[in-house]
Amino acid sequence: MAYKYVDDIANIISEQVDIVSVIGSRVPLKRAGRNYKGLCPFHSEKTPSFTVSSERQSYYCFGCQKGGGVINFLMDYENLDFITAIETLADQQGIDLARYLAQTDEPAKDYSKLYELNRQAARYFYRAMKQSEKARNYFKQRGLSDETVFHFGLGFAPDSWNGLIHAMSPKFSLKTLEQVGLTAASKGREYDRFRARVMFPILDLRKRVIGFGGRVLSDQQPKYLNSPDSVIFNKGYHLYGLFSAKDYLGPDKRVLLVEGYMDVISLYQHGVKNAVASLGTAFTEHQAKLIRRFADSAVILYDGDRAGQQATKRALAIFFGLDFPVYVVTIPEGDDPDTYIVKHGQAAFEQFVKDNMTDGYTYLLNLAKQDLDLTQISGQRSYLQQALTIIKPIQDDMIKQVYLNQISHDIGLPVEEIIRTPIKQPAPASKADDFRATLLSLLLQELDVTKQMRQHPFYDELPGAWKQLIEFIISENGYNIELAIERFPLDVCAVFDQRRREAVSPKDRQNWPVLLRQLLVEQIEQDIRRINQDQNLSQEEKLKQVINKQKKIALLWNKETQ
Repeated sequence: MAYKYVDDIANIISEQVDIVSVIGSRVPLKRAGRNYKGLCPFHSEKTPSFTVSSERQSYYCFGCQKGGGVINFLMDYENLDFITAIETLADQQGIDLARYLAQTDEPAKDYSKLYELNRQAARYFYRAMKQSEKARNYFKQRGLSDETVFHFGLGFAPDSWNGLIHAMSPKFSLKTLEQVGLTAASKGREYDRFRARVMFPILDLRKRVIGFGGRVLSDQQPKYLNSPDSVIFNKGYHLYGLFSAKDYLGPDKRVLLVEGYMDVISLYQHGVKNAVASLGTAFTEHQAKLIRRFADSAVILYDGDRAGQQATKRALAIFFGLDFPVYVVTIPEGDDPDTYIVKHGQAAFEQFVKDNMTDGYTYLLNLAKQDLDLTQISGQRSYLQQALTIIKPIQDDMIKQVYLNQISHDIGLPVEEIIRTPIKQPAPASKADDFRATLLSLLLQELDVTKQMRQHPFYDELPGAWKQLIEFIISENGYNIELAIERFPLDVCAVFDQRRREAVSPKDRQNWPVLLRQLLVEQIEQDIRRINQDQNLSQEEKLKQVINKQKKIALLWNKETQ
């Protein structure tokens, strides 16, 4: 029987335990004033920067910026999901969870109707595909069998503005369809979000349909369209095909990470059934943790172009952060996993992966020297700096020694000399595109600048989040990270902590009014767009407000206001 804990279960359980006791049983802690300190369990350090507060029942690391409450700690430290962390803590602390099972004044939220709607929509798309020669031919031309099409529930959204709405209307309201992103609205009229597209249902680990991806069969834009995030679907928390791939990891328990839905499907069609893909967004830490939950290693098979290289770098950084074994295979130019396996077959594809599988750090080192002439001193210096930065996160001394030997071989410099080479820190960015980051660094580091910003004549035009931070800094006579944790979300505090560490050039200190003006102008221009789109305002009122905003922009460009 399914069950649900009350919505505030994390806070309820957290209030019944002592976070110092829970963390202290896993990490040696020593009292430091009102708090406790120890070596951070999430990164390697020699000086304790991991702080636990009994008063606030929270922890924060000033080295790696991880922080949160006791539930967050258990989830990260023991690699648990939220519910498992709750139940683990309750079991260890002797807390009876039965009393917290759906015993709220309000009924527990039930999303079963939304899952059922998506299931019915998937069936509608599947039947429509069976009736569409164009859609059937598309899948046939891609070499997919009926079994593969059925396994992934592939379908087709007819070229109709309201075909799905009519099909679902006897059982589901327009509001429910909109809630899961199956419809959209224009000028007060609802219409099918997906039209004239082959459809890819997205399934979670329980094989429930949580969303859809659609691909056009023409030159229409956008080429690909995904369901928006909803209460049952978050793109960053799921992987396409994992519901199936987790059962085919083989003796090596290895996952192949590819870019597209068709890569996953085509590989499955040809016998390689352990592939997954992210859902139209950049790869996330949550997705990496999903892979780690089922597999012992991952192989990234992204495109070899510059965009694919950048995506590979980002994914590698996430896997490195989890200390999870990861490899890279670069598919030959002009191909992707789908086209390669179609041309060469399963055996050749698997042999290619085996022969070309490079560990993540070696891949990055090879990439670093790709465009450098290592016969020249300038090329050697550039490569050395990049290489040292690449291997810096490696905590295992023996493994790091292997890469040091590799770098030594690449440039002909003894390992002893390489170890003594200092890593140059990148110069602080001061480009126009980075003005917000620079302005934020100034706010967090220069109290005098913060106070001057507070006195700006157009201070009230600043975004609310910026004003909240400025008021906090001034009230505390400077930025205080421990107090900030109580005031702002942890992910925001992580950004603050990073910007607080970034060096600020004398030129940026001098030019802060210019940076502030740029932020103000952008915010006021955004306000003007909002005013023009506000249907509750009369044209006369819109004109009045827009003129007032435009006057402020004009004044901002007047040097007297700077």
